[in-house]
Amino acid sequence: MSVILQRLEPPITLDTPKGKAEAYFILDYSYDADTFWGCFMRESREFWWFHNKDIRIEQNITIGRLKA
Repeated sequence: MSVILQRLEPPITLDTPKGKAEAYFILDYSYDADTFWGCFMRESREFWWFHNKDIRIEQNITIGRLKA
């Protein structure tokens, strides 16, 4: 099994279960496992890993990305 750690440049702003964050890394174990997002939380500045199913891209009205 190969593991891929990809750094995101620029970071992607996300909504997570712990609040707003910026994703700096994606960790992919393979097609058999969930993808993880490595994020720095905006408010606390803590670093957390989140399952792919738990994150959402942040609203950005400038580019037309509105909340559903």
